[in-house]
Amino acid sequence: MLPVSEVENLYYLPNVIEAVAKKQADAQGEEVSGLVRAAKQAGLDALSDSQTLQRLAKKLAKDEVARKLLSEMPDEVGEDEITLTLTTPYPGILQELEQAKQNNDYEAFVRKVPVRDTSFRAQVARALLFLSITRYEKAALLTITENPELAAKLSKDIFGEAGSPEWS
Repeated sequence: MLPVSEVENLYYLPNVIEAVAKKQADAQGEEVSGLVRAAKQAGLDALSDSQTLQRLAKKLAKDEVARKLLSEMPDEVGEDEITLTLTTPYPGILQELEQAKQNNDYEAFVRKVPVRDTSFRAQVARALLFLSITRYEKAALLTITENPELAAKLSKDIFGEAGSPEWS
């Protein structure tokens, strides 16, 4: 299981942001810490309004219910009625997201929520002085491939100790 909600989120983990910010700071004559701080704040701002939090919590709750339904699926179906009762995970998920917001926990958001359908990626890319999401993600991939330590850390997060394919 991925350590993030969606595979694209890997590009936005703090260690990737920091590595890209370092290269970008060198190229643009900026301060690394300022770029990192701006990127994280932009990401938090993009996800932190209450409507976005509620929408994300509903999506995550729906996904969790779908997984529970599949896990409760009987091996065989006969003529008897099948009754399943599931408790909604929505309040707990919303509370987790609100706690991440309150704590300004950038990494918790990146790990928990699907950022693809939000302004998160564009805001982070812009804060790191990239013109588009695509340009940022290409730079992130290049940074990962050029940095064996970062690639190994991400591979370990994804695949555990078993190893992984090359980043490319």
